[in-house]
Amino acid sequence: MVRTLGVAVVGFGWMGRVHTQAYARVPHHFPGLSLRPELVAVADEVPGRAEEAAAQYGFAAAHRDWREVAADPRVRAVSIAAPNFLHREIGLAMAEAGKHIWIEKPVGLTAEDA
Repeated sequence: MVRTLGVAVVGFGWMGRVHTQAYARVPHHFPGLSLRPELVAVADEVPGRAEEAAAQYGFAAAHRDWREVAADPRVRAVSIAAPNFLHREIGLAMAEAGKHIWIEKPVGLTAEDA
């Protein structure tokens, strides 16, 4: 039996697309895996970008505000590919919301932030 893991991508620039494509390819590269990512939500503050991602990759929800991803109970894991200065803020909020997080580098802008 294959279970699903609700995933979200915050930031749909170049790296957000890479993360999304990786999630979409999991069944192809790991056909025997009993856990598959389900593209639950995407967030990007650029107008229309999240909707484009949802249409192209099949995300169930598209948001301009990443906080909506944090509040979504279907999301269990989040790829954070937003601009660097937002990594720490978004990462902390997602962790506080109980999400598993994958943060693109850098985690923070200074060693103290990380």
